Amino acid sequence: MTNRLPKIRWGSMLVGLLFSAIAFGGTTIGQTRLEDKKWVVEILNGKSVEIEGTKPFISFDAANQSAGGNTGCNLFGGSYAVSGDTIRIFDTVSSMRACIEDDRMEIERKFMDALQNANRFEIKNKKLYLYRKDKILAVLHGENK
Repeated sequence: MTNRLPKIRWGSMLVGLLFSAIAFGGTTIGQTRLEDKKWVVEILNGKSVEIEGTKPFISFDAANQSAGGNTGCNLFGGSYAVSGDTIRIFDTVSSMRACIEDDRMEIERKFMDALQNANRFEIKNKKLYLYRKDKILAVLHGENK
């Protein structure tokens, strides 16, 4: 009977490790995919974003739980948190340039609103979808960093 006790302990430890790997693996996989790319805006509030020059984008850094990018006019940065398919982007700050060409200031406002209001995300077909509940706020395509 004393020989069975170590086997039971090892079995329990292995089962515990397996469940830990499953629990943390799903989040890590989701974050890795999110953080693999520079996400460039294609659509905001159902309208295509077409501007010359610097396009609005966001990148995510898991190590620092930070996010940052360009609005098409100003640089911005902030923090983010992901759990499953929920996302929160918060504490954002940006530079304060005024860009009068195109509709850059309006695009900037819509992009920042989408980031701050998003509470869910989905990655499919190499695109990042940001949602507020079931409404799509933004669609971004992934580019290599």
